[in-house]
Amino acid sequence: MNIGIIPARLNSTRLSNKILKDINSLPMIVRVAKQVEQSTMLDEVIVAVDDAEVYNIVNSYGINTIMTSTNHKTGTDRIAEIAEKFNSNDIIINIQGDEPLISSQLIDDFILLFDDRNIKMATIASTHLSVNELNDKNVVKVCIDKNMYAETFSRDVLSDEMISKLGGLYKHLGIYGFEQSTLLKYTSLPQSDTERLLSLEQVRALENNIKIKVLITDYSAVSVDTKNDLKRVRQIIKKKEKQSEYDRHIGYYKQLYKGHYNSDLTENATLMIAKILDSVFSKEDAKTLLDYGSGRGIQYTDKKIHEKWGIQNVRCYDPAIEKYAIKPDKTENFDAIVCIDVMEHIPERSVDDILQDIFEYKSNLVFFSISTIPAHAKLPDGSNAHCTTKPAEWWLKKLKAFKREQPQIKILLKVETDLFVIENK
Repeated sequence: MNIGIIPARLNSTRLSNKILKDINSLPMIVRVAKQVEQSTMLDEVIVAVDDAEVYNIVNSYGINTIMTSTNHKTGTDRIAEIAEKFNSNDIIINIQGDEPLISSQLIDDFILLFDDRNIKMATIASTHLSVNELNDKNVVKVCIDKNMYAETFSRDVLSDEMISKLGGLYKHLGIYGFEQSTLLKYTSLPQSDTERLLSLEQVRALENNIKIKVLITDYSAVSVDTKNDLKRVRQIIKKKEKQSEYDRHIGYYKQLYKGHYNSDLTENATLMIAKILDSVFSKEDAKTLLDYGSGRGIQYTDKKIHEKWGIQNVRCYDPAIEKYAIKPDKTENFDAIVCIDVMEHIPERSVDDILQDIFEYKSNLVFFSISTIPAHAKLPDGSNAHCTTKPAEWWLKKLKAFKREQPQIKILLKVETDLFVIENK
């Protein structure tokens, strides 16, 4: 069996009661557990707590929670208390309770190391080691040998000579895996002076000839140790949750138009769009163009139109169409961005996120063409497939807010037959 255990001590040094800190409506320890539960390789996930309040909170979310002693010196000692009930060849994964962004895929990859039954203990190290982290004693560094075993752990900056002698230098991530019998042996060993001096419990293993296999990853851990860490994680999770909601609606959108959405625009439709754009752009405006949302791009490939506008480069992006789902990098510059009925199938609550994404591109001009035709279909959640039944005034208010943030961008809004130029006031 593969068992994931998350030690959760209430009293933390740098950030008081951090495991219970709210992160977007969930206690941090609950978020960690829910991330870990997404692992496909773990047979069981347990949160090991030392406080009745924490026990009740975590347990209320339906998470397997076990009360442990308050006398443990380390998180590894805490998980060993629970591990005693498992079999000697079971794999125990020790996962930190202060990493709410932990990757379940990383856990799965880590567990696969133990397919080699010669491996009794393992950990993870990241290639993401910045210059600041290299000089930060709070960041643990690990040197590995050519066989991917840990040679030494350090809080100090190791010399080039030492790194060259030992192997590669990486940022150590606080995730450990043990064969159950090795874990119990490890925690029965006395702490050494070096371990106490460095506050690095893994030194105990190396000093007692327990080899530590290292999985190298490009995953960049975000641990919560300070208020700034907490703020950063909240922002990351908020952004991910917004993106998840947007992705769900894009999925509905694909289903709604399944079977005929990918058909090419007719010649008449091409000329109609070209006529609209021709009334807005000059040759000087649109040498490089980003078509955001319509995804077809056929209106820009017509040779006559292309020559008339003098367009040199056109990029098309539409997350709902696989062919055009590769998103241009935000560092690219575009003379103009064209958004024709982009909002037509996006729920109203997602409009601000889409606008924010559009205005993050570097551009001189953004053109929106909006249809106010009433909704003709419903999404699976019951909301309208069209949100653009809003009047021109509603759109003007939205776009003026973005104009205030980026006054250098010219914004044009076409609602049915009316054309508006968004001005600063």
